[in-house]
Parts: sequence; C-alpha cells; structure tokens
Amino acid sequence: VLFYAQNAQSGKAYWISRDPKLASWNQPLFAAEAKQRSLPDIFGASPREYWVAAAPANAQLQAPEIEVVRDAVVGGNRELTFRVRSSRKAPAMTIKVEGVEVMKSTVQGHAYSSSAKAKWMLDAYAMGDAWLDIDLQVKAGVPFELRAHDETYGFGDIGVALRPAGFVPAMAGSSTDSVRTVAVKAFR
Repeated sequence: VLFYAQNAQSGKAYWISRDPKLASWNQPLFAAEAKQRSLPDIFGASPREYWVAAAPANAQLQAPEIEVVRDAVVGGNRELTFRVRSSRKAPAMTIKVEGVEVMKSTVQGHAYSSSAKAKWMLDAYAMGDAWLDIDLQVKAGVPFELRAHDETYGFGDIGVALRPAGFVPAMAGSSTDSVRTVAVKAFR
C-alpha cells in the first residue's frame, strides 16, 4: 500500500507506505537507505512508524477547510464550534483533536460524546463538499490542535499511475493506494 500525503500548512508532501517491507514497484520512491519513522507533519502525535520519502508538493491539491464559527471561554471551559469540509469532495475524512481532552462534543447538532476523551476522533464518509458542523468542550487555557485529513482512492488526484498491472491493492479504505491532504489549526 502506498499513499501520497500533503500538509497544507507546512507545504510538504510525502510518499508513505505502512507495509512491513517495500514492494519492488514502490521501493524506487524511497531512498536506498530508507527506514521507517513517525511522521508528525501528517499524523500528529501518533507514534506509528511508516516508510517515508519526500514527494513533490502539488499546488493544485486542496486541503480540507477548517472554519471556526465560535470560540469562547465559559465557566473554565473552552467551547469551540467549527466547520470542516473536503473542498475536493474526498469520500473519506478524519478529524482529530490533539493535545487536550474533549469533555463533550456534538456533530451536526447530535451528541457525539458526553464523557471525557483523551483521544477524540471522528471519521466521516460521503460528505461531498458539505460542511460538517462540530461543537467541542475542552478545558480552557490548554493549547491544542485540530487535524483534518481527507482521502481519495487511487492517484488520479495527482495525475500519477504508479501501481503496475497485476499488483492489486486492497478494495478500499486505508488499505488501498490513496491521496491524503491534511489541514491543521492550532489553538493557544
């Protein structure tokens, strides 16, 4: 499995594989002395290690949009309302909160979590370019980040055909070749 990932804030792009060993068809993308490492620019604080190589950035590739609607401190808690969407209409999107515990949340006006979660995450599918409305309550005064990444399957978004005939990826999801774009918004 190979994917291309680009961070809108850093402007950096990468070839990434989570396979135990690189395959003969994708190994040329990685340096001869390639080794696995974590990649905070794309995955945040995740300790998971991947095969990683620099890739050319694609200026035409749009990242998810994060729009803050409301940010207020109420009774020692920070209440944040934001919207997120995939402007490139990716079929899958993940939103994560990193660095602070989420005490409660709503998604599209419906309760999503009502007890504290140290690792808050939401997966959304088939949203097109519709906005996803999210409300979070976190402890005031704690810096954190919102990380949104969207994913399209195959490499059509970057105009590259890499996988040779006869090499079949998994059917769909994060087990197939894909293009991911990442947007990060920091709150202090």
